[in-house]
Parts: sequence; structure tokens; C-alpha cells
Amino acid sequence: MANDKRPASFHSLREIGSNTYLITFHADDDAALDYEPGHVISFDCDDRDGNTLHHPYTVIENDADKRLFSFVFRHIPDGKMTSYLITMQDGDKATFSGKFHEPIADEIADGAQAFIGIATGSGIGPLYGYIKQALADSSIPITLYVGYKTPEDVCLADELNELANKHEHFTWQASVSEPDGSWSGLTGRITHAIADDLDNIEQAHFHLVGNGSMINEMREALYQAGVPKEQVSKESFFNHGVKADGETVEKLVKALTN
Repeated sequence: MANDKRPASFHSLREIGSNTYLITFHADDDAALDYEPGHVISFDCDDRDGNTLHHPYTVIENDADKRLFSFVFRHIPDGKMTSYLITMQDGDKATFSGKFHEPIADEIADGAQAFIGIATGSGIGPLYGYIKQALADSSIPITLYVGYKTPEDVCLADELNELANKHEHFTWQASVSEPDGSWSGLTGRITHAIADDLDNIEQAHFHLVGNGSMINEMREALYQAGVPKEQVSKESFFNHGVKADGETVEKLVKALTN
């Protein structure tokens, strides 16, 4: 059954940006491990005090041969789950179940001539996993844009630069809203930072991940700028119900169609 809890054990943890982590678990059963980037699992574990913790997480990588799967999360100081995850050690156990949400690869519109991923914060996780996978199989241009608060928050820069150096049809940029003197990249909210530079948007598929506010505003702006609805997919991590701000959308549409 899809919702049966499956056993897993902690494998590894790596900080990939300030307070953002990539965690990997080993599946301790013999059932198929066939997740794709963008699939969501139901994840449970008991903390040191015996409290059962539960949260959905989006799979970014899956190694069926080694029985490993990974996801990215941001440590919330007051959050019981993430505060426990950063303390996990060899031998610590968890359970996982389900296969929710469509994998990114299955959401891309037929005939799209480019792929543009836009994320905020830990939303980079599933996009990073998908892009690694897609670059081996696809020759269409792939672009990733990610928004962060500070330069220290930027995740997986070395890994993304390595992919860009290896695949000429992949580029990526980060934007930070609170830059310091060392920062030379894009600045401001990611949607505003990139809108002027997006060309031929009607031919691209957009996948938006992270803050629901960013997603709802960018999605509405893309629709109004002429991008067909089937060429925009999303996964909202929080702020799911926030309505798109009309003034912000108007500014984005103007930049997108300029």
C-alpha cells in the first residue's frame, strides 16, 4: 500500500548553505525505491524525548542500487522536526511512506523549447535534483534562478557551477535581498531581478518552487504575459494561500513584456 510506513535509517547530513541541509536516508526494506525529483514523501521519526515528529518532504535524489534517498530542508530554530534532523547520527531510525505530487519531469509541457526553474531558499532542492537528471538526457536550454536573503544562504554553488561548466546548455544565477560588499550577483527579490532578462517566455516551461507568495505572483504574471498555463508548474512549500499582489504582478508583466 502507498501509505504503509517503510523503515529507514540515517545515512548522512551536509550543510549546503547557512542553516540549509541535504540529508540522506537508507531504505531498510526490500520494496522498490523509485522516487523522482519532485515526488513528496510523508516522513516520520521519534526525537530524543520520544515525541513522534511528522513532516512531508520533497525528494531530490534517489539511488535505487544503494537504497538511498535525499531531501533538502532549512533548519527552523523553533521547529521540532528540523532541530532533530540536524542532530541525527548513525543508527537513528525513521519511517517514510507515500509518493505524492508529480515529479518535475512529468509536469513539463510537451514541446517546451527551454526549461526555466525559479526557486526561493530550500526550493532549490527538487530543482537541483531534476536538473542533474535532465542534463544527461535533454539538450534544450536549462536555466535556474534562486532567491535568498543573504549571500551566506546561497546553496550548492560549487555543484551548480560544476554542472554549468560541464553542460553548455545550463546556466544559473542567485539573487540576494540583503547583499553585502562581497556580493556581485543579482540583488532583490528573485522575480524582479530576472524579469527584464527573460526572453521568448512563450516557448519555455517554468517550474516554480518555494515561497507561495513568489509562486502566486510569478505564475499570474507569466499567464498575463502570454505563457500558456500548461507551461507553468509549481510546488509551494509555505504561504500556500497568499494571494498575488496586483501591483507586483503588474510590474512583473511590464518587465516580462518589455
